[in-house]
Amino acid sequence: MAEPAPKISVQQQGKPPAEPIVIRRFERPDLAQHGGWLSARLLTVYPHLTQQTLYGWLDSIIYNNEFMFLYQPHSVGLAQLATGHTLAPKPVVHERFVFAEAPEYVDEAANFYKDFHRWAKAMDAEVIVMSDMTDVPADKIKQQFGRVFERQQVYAKV
Repeated sequence: MAEPAPKISVQQQGKPPAEPIVIRRFERPDLAQHGGWLSARLLTVYPHLTQQTLYGWLDSIIYNNEFMFLYQPHSVGLAQLATGHTLAPKPVVHERFVFAEAPEYVDEAANFYKDFHRWAKAMDAEVIVMSDMTDVPADKIKQQFGRVFERQQVYAKV
């Protein structure tokens, strides 16, 4: 009878073991680590604001339960719970942004969507509106949810 092949560990193959995905809620001290690149990204979208205004806004939402503000070593994500319509009181979760510090961290940023989904279920929301301001491509978002829908929005500038 043949002996079973010896097991080769990942380290023996020359690859380090995969690090676990650790997603944490954003806290005030995290502004020191992520605030610089995050505020630079937000200032490109909202050039009429100052860095102090952005820091004040970020600081005001960090401990607000209406927001889910998350971070990983090289990415941040923000979702907000809102009432969808006064006659349909089920809340809606809106992705406000999902940013990767650099293009090589897009896969890391995609992991936020599972936490947004879990949070939306816990908040009894029926819908997550997303992809307004994200670095994560649509196909990677679909991988996180399995099935996503698109709708067209009609609006007029005032």
